[in-house]
Amino acid sequence: MPYFSNGLERPSVIDFEKLDAVFLDLDDTIVDYRNSCIVGLARVRSLVPELARVDVGTMEQEFRDILRENLPALFDGKITVDEERILRMSEILKSHGAPLNDEFVSKCDQTFMEGFWNARSVMDGTDFILQLCDKLEIPVAIITNGNADMQRRTLEMLGLSDYIDHLLTPTTSRELKPNTDLFEKALSLTGADKRRTIMVGDTWQHDVLGALNTGIVPVWVNRRGIPRPDNLEVMEVKSLRDLVYSGNSR
Repeated sequence: MPYFSNGLERPSVIDFEKLDAVFLDLDDTIVDYRNSCIVGLARVRSLVPELARVDVGTMEQEFRDILRENLPALFDGKITVDEERILRMSEILKSHGAPLNDEFVSKCDQTFMEGFWNARSVMDGTDFILQLCDKLEIPVAIITNGNADMQRRTLEMLGLSDYIDHLLTPTTSRELKPNTDLFEKALSLTGADKRRTIMVGDTWQHDVLGALNTGIVPVWVNRRGIPRPDNLEVMEVKSLRDLVYSGNSR
């Protein structure tokens, strides 16, 4: 299998028949997260006059940035998932001049979650890749910085659980991407050779660099066509379907 490592050839397709394991990020790689947040925040915006003129895409980016800042506290167990989400909602409302009280923030959070879960869906190519791995008996590990309970609920709700052999989260592993220990644990669980393993994810910092630092072949899912943060020769796709060597479909 061609792959990029230490100056070797940059891949244009992956021959799945030569893989030991496939590692996948979850949110915005195999399951839509950004759009789910946008749907939930749009519902919140309809409740809050102060948010009426705020672009929902801007709100989603703010929501994501606050979550990133709160991840260490979540990881250390200083706050729960529900508490972190309430903090995020409070920050969004406060930053745009909306009134803050516990009852109203809770109502906004509930409204957000209803919209979020109703909009949860698989990304293009997810079923195709998971079914291919199942057919070829390739173990699949999810490596995510998301909450374990929410990720399990997502996989079950969307009918993906049976295709996943291992779910590694900060809760279960005590590590955060791009920490190499997390990827090493996935290799140990699957018994895979890192040179015959790919890590597929949408986040350059967490997924691509974490894989490269471990010696795993990274694949960057760049559906929105954003510029590369670094000038590294890494396989880039817009859909999971773009990964596949034509011989895999025979």
